[in-house]
Amino acid sequence: MLTATTASLVKYKTLPIWTETTLPKSFQTKHNTKQGTWGKITVEAGQLQYDALNEAGEILSTEIVTPQHTDFFVSPGAWHRVKPLGPLRCFVEFYCHPDDYFSKKYQFAAPHRDIQALIQGPLANHSNMNILDLGCGKGRNVTYLYTQGHHVTALDKNIDAINHLQTVIQAENAGDRFQARVYDIESASLSDRYDLIISTVVFQFLKRKTLPHVIKDMQAHTKKHGYHFIIAPVSSTEFPCPIEFPSIFAPQELRNYYTHWQICDYREQWGTFHRKDSSGKPFEAIFATLLARKNA
Repeated sequence: MLTATTASLVKYKTLPIWTETTLPKSFQTKHNTKQGTWGKITVEAGQLQYDALNEAGEILSTEIVTPQHTDFFVSPGAWHRVKPLGPLRCFVEFYCHPDDYFSKKYQFAAPHRDIQALIQGPLANHSNMNILDLGCGKGRNVTYLYTQGHHVTALDKNIDAINHLQTVIQAENAGDRFQARVYDIESASLSDRYDLIISTVVFQFLKRKTLPHVIKDMQAHTKKHGYHFIIAPVSSTEFPCPIEFPSIFAPQELRNYYTHWQICDYREQWGTFHRKDSSGKPFEAIFATLLARKNA
């Protein structure tokens, strides 16, 4: 059991009110909360016995939760069980860190680890940025960037993905800082200007002839001293990409589009696709990772 302030946590789910007869059996047997999830138990009337357990199911401690407990939290992964002690009205709320809010509430996948490293590392001192996620997919990166306090725009040709994002934006009343629109990247017709443009594992799906126009348009719509962060597969005779795509960068090709920018970081290293081969193993390839800063 954890009794601690919720100041740094956000609520993402509230379960229905239960009585002594409707309290689920699964809660009365050994179970635990998910990693990254805190459970807050509130007793409106009556008493609820809380048993802290070890993994073997042995009782470590027992506490009686009453309406006087206003901040009774179960920490992530903690084994426990509860039992009503007579007439009861109670409910459970689930909390998480702000970074995990959208993945917990709406089941978005975790953001790309390199996006997290970018925001927590080189760009940690940049606040309230206007960020574009070009080819946002279902939105795992753009939702994370929103939780970091930035203004974000999500563009993708996938109508269903954008419709879902728009539904989330409306549900969260987030339209002041969060926009999502259907967009054809190959049209190279951006309209706003950004402090940061990210595009992760997207360019290989574009027609080869459109790449120069897309990158030029991205650069034109980046503010002075703004950044581009791009991850894209690379193919060469020595290390060919195992998946056929409409376009694949050659070694150093992506970097060469940014000769007039400051190259903050450029790497070509092994990584994996989400797509798997017939044996269930993720396809491996060389990926270019670029962080570049516009000079003027």
